[in-house]
Amino acid sequence: MKMPFGKYKGIDIATLPVDYLQWLVKNFEPGEIRDLAQGILDSPAIRQEDQAKSLEEQANALLGEKPVKGLPRGYRKARYRRK
Repeated sequence: MKMPFGKYKGIDIATLPVDYLQWLVKNFEPGEIRDLAQGILDSPAIRQEDQAKSLEEQANALLGEKPVKGLPRGYRKARYRRK
């Protein structure tokens, strides 16, 4: 089903961001759109994604640093020693 209104009008509900689906569930009366959003949020794939995001946030909080997306370019290449 496609969203009939708002910013995501015409976009398939299954592809909407998780935070928007949560907003739909929280702010809408029981009905087709709310029930569909709740079903998507209850799916195992979404729960696994949320759990991974939560673990990443916990790790960043423990480190007390900004999130690290990857190593800087120079550190990826192996350095060779001259003999």
